[in-house]
Amino acid sequence: MFTFEVEEQNFNLVVVKNIVYSSGRSIHRILSMIIFCLKLFFLPIKKINRPDFIIVSSISLLPILNAFFFKYRFKNRPKVILEIRDIWPLSLVEIGNYSRFNPFILFLEWIEKNSV
Repeated sequence: MFTFEVEEQNFNLVVVKNIVYSSGRSIHRILSMIIFCLKLFFLPIKKINRPDFIIVSSISLLPILNAFFFKYRFKNRPKVILEIRDIWPLSLVEIGNYSRFNPFILFLEWIEKNSV
């Protein structure tokens, strides 16, 4: 259904391909974030060694939800590390002209406050 590349070196790296969008202000950006998170739920966990850490380095905050899902799916309960690479959700409000009270913006704020 989805294409995943698992590379094994001294660590496991899983590459998840996603849709490409042309503008950061387009609805395609939000769709890309949501589709990426949905794809992560289909990650072939049986092909991956149990991790000691799950590192989320994403422009979007949504994959942190997947990381916590995987944390509880693995029996060894790996530590989750989040790298925030964008000013969320402020960038969508300031650059994308979305309302601060948009339900998606409020959801992103909730993720940001509860994942730290």
